[in-house]
Formats: sequence, C-alpha cells, structure tokens
Amino acid sequence: MSELLTHEEYKAIADRLTLASTAFVDGGFRKAASGETFDSINPATGTLLAKVASCN
Repeated sequence: MSELLTHEEYKAIADRLTLASTAFVDGGFRKAASGETFDSINPATGTLLAKVASCN
C-alpha cells in the first residue's frame, strides 16, 4: 500500500492543475458562441479556479 501524501504535496499537485475553461460539446471542447465567460470560485478559499465558457 502506498503512503499518504502530505498537505504540502497535495497543494503542490493542485497548484499545477489546469482546469478546462471551455464547454465540452459534441465530442470536443468549444468556446461559448458569445465569447463570454464566468468565474468559477473555490468556495473553500474564495480564489478563482477558472474562467468558464458561458454557454446558453
């Protein structure tokens, strides 16, 4: 069994993640037709996670 990571190791991994900011439509990632985005906020920290395509 592998050992658990430390808080710092998990944070380092999370800091390297890049979240998709486009919508997944018809088998591919696409920008909103309007070009508009909205902010996705981490509720635990209040920090910006990503700007996400505002599709309608």
